[in-house]
Amino acid sequence: MSNKPRTVAEICREINANCDRISEIASACEKEKRNRTEAEDAEYASLVRSNDMNRMMLQSMQRPANVQKTSVQRESMRILRENLRANRSTTVMLVREDTGTSAGGAETVSTGDETVTTSDLLGSGIIPVQQQTLLKPLDEGLIFSKVGVPFRTGLAGDYFWPTYEGGEATINGEKDELKATKIPLSKLKASYDRFGTMIVATRESLTQSAGLLQSIINTELSDRFVRAINHVQFSLSKVTGAKNTEGPFSSTKNVVNIGAVPKLKDFTMVKAKVFAKGVPSDGCAFVMTEGTKAMLEATPVDAGSGIMLVQNDHLAGFPVYCSHFIGDYNVGFGSFQHNPWGQFGQVSIIIDPYTEASTNSVRFVANADFGDAVLRPEAFVLAKIATA
Repeated sequence: MSNKPRTVAEICREINANCDRISEIASACEKEKRNRTEAEDAEYASLVRSNDMNRMMLQSMQRPANVQKTSVQRESMRILRENLRANRSTTVMLVREDTGTSAGGAETVSTGDETVTTSDLLGSGIIPVQQQTLLKPLDEGLIFSKVGVPFRTGLAGDYFWPTYEGGEATINGEKDELKATKIPLSKLKASYDRFGTMIVATRESLTQSAGLLQSIINTELSDRFVRAINHVQFSLSKVTGAKNTEGPFSSTKNVVNIGAVPKLKDFTMVKAKVFAKGVPSDGCAFVMTEGTKAMLEATPVDAGSGIMLVQNDHLAGFPVYCSHFIGDYNVGFGSFQHNPWGQFGQVSIIIDPYTEASTNSVRFVANADFGDAVLRPEAFVLAKIATA
């Protein structure tokens, strides 16, 4: 007798065979309207013990993992209905599943020792429960709510702000006549661009995922708008394809150059450059990459000091937020309430099953119009740290 451990497929096939034999015994008793004989009782008890032992073996072979509960698939329900009609018991086994297919196209279940197709489990009373961890793309997310950027949705027509030049009262004698002055009015308009994205998926992938893939696609469509807006907001130049939308640091002339070893005074002068223009400090923040932030977290305020330039996510008294779009060694500072954004109209999401029907694919297309305006360019300064 071989001492080689049985594989999952072998155990499943034995359970399947035992269940078929139990079904035969039950059918014979029902047809002949009788109870089991002594021989059948002994055989039935042996089959039940064998199945119990096999299921214990399957449980012991399962790899430990953090399991996220998922809904039972259509295939599982089909197995359950077939087992009920065949008078077979049903056991739900948690089997670690990786994505992949067998040579015949069947879905595969990886247990570490062997790859098992779901067809091996059919009829055995065992339902494979998918255990998948969805890894979303690394994303910093839309940080408008953090830095204080105004964002309005559902806009129509022109989105503009009236502006005027401020004046100052004069000091006059008791009977001096005042000169009439006017308030010159103008307006700042938010011009928008069309943002769009498309994802194509085959019908098979949509069907086999039982709605999971479509849910992922719906989330990804909105996330792509988020990443594009972040890109425009913090890029130092116009993003490819953009005609009207442009962030406050794009091609800015308000630049402060900092040495390779930054000092607290450098960043104090950066914020002073903004405040010198009469910009209030409300809503001001620093924006930099995670790499630049890490460098400043290891740069002491002065020699021998245990206090670093960035501590508790603050620099020179103001919060620090991160976006990789601004680039390493660049630090943006400003009052982001002076750079509002707007979404014009509605976000259009079209599911198109016709255009690529010849390849059995479905298109998910999303379009939306977004626009921004830098109301006060002087409210933003870009600091450039010299590289060693």
